[in-house]
Amino acid sequence: MADFGKTVRKICFCKIYLQFFAVVFSVCFFANFGFCDEFVQVSFQPEEERQTLSQIKQEILKKGFAQGVLQVVNSLLERPFDEARQQVVVERLEADVQGFILGYSDFVFKRRSGRIFTAEMNVNVNTSAVKNFLKKNGMLQTCMQPVRYFLPQGMSGTENLQDLELFYGLKRVFKKEHAEVVLEILPSQKYSFDVKLYAGEKVFHAGSSRLGGAWQRVWEAYFAQPAFALQGTSLATLWLTGWKNCAEAYTFDRILRSWTKVVDSVQLEFLQISANQTRGFWTIRSTDTSRFNAKLEQYLAAHSHLQLLPGVPEKEGESF
Repeated sequence: MADFGKTVRKICFCKIYLQFFAVVFSVCFFANFGFCDEFVQVSFQPEEERQTLSQIKQEILKKGFAQGVLQVVNSLLERPFDEARQQVVVERLEADVQGFILGYSDFVFKRRSGRIFTAEMNVNVNTSAVKNFLKKNGMLQTCMQPVRYFLPQGMSGTENLQDLELFYGLKRVFKKEHAEVVLEILPSQKYSFDVKLYAGEKVFHAGSSRLGGAWQRVWEAYFAQPAFALQGTSLATLWLTGWKNCAEAYTFDRILRSWTKVVDSVQLEFLQISANQTRGFWTIRSTDTSRFNAKLEQYLAAHSHLQLLPGVPEKEGESF
């Protein structure tokens, strides 16, 4: 009987540890993953009468996906695009939108008068992927403070810049005489286009058979600088108590990370675990402080057992 009791205790102990590691794994796995559902309405008029109904539906889905991503883009930017710029973004997104889409639901497809079709759907957008795209291309960094660059006259390939300049205008990257950032497009034996970007003492270089490819890479390198990493964000701390166990605290951590429209990064610094309650301390970098505070207040109002604690605690507990 004593051996049976020991066995039961071992099984219970193992279950607790398995549950603990399952929660930790889920937090780590979803740490950089966020998504949201966007309701969209689109219309489409086929240019070719030979298009089948299946082909038309695929075109409408592509437009719906692009519109869903655009809605997320505008929600992440402090200054959303105007209608003209939205059209340019949609055209770009339609070409390669699948990387931002996790799925769709509630698809309602209708045929209006003549050859006009409409659809409604909920598009599940990977907001983390959208945010990374905006950062990579400098759209978040230049939303409130544009970047000016100087391109000397007579550079090779400048006649091909019209489309590029239109797209980069969306990112608030504009030409200006004698700006601090200087671009050069040079002929090259190895590449068709050799692009250099000078910013202070730093030089970024890329070569490609396509001007757009080289142009894109030098600007990506420029916006990847540490000086841009934290631009447009603010740091906050969160010290909460009221959970019964660490699993509940980890669930809240996962919820925080899902607020990707208002949160840039979340770090669970440590937990303080006692017999009666669990406390947690987070550092959060927010892209919109007022919207983040509003979401937090709404969450706490629905979970009245949780309480905000003042100040910064001494670091005693389980660190991550």
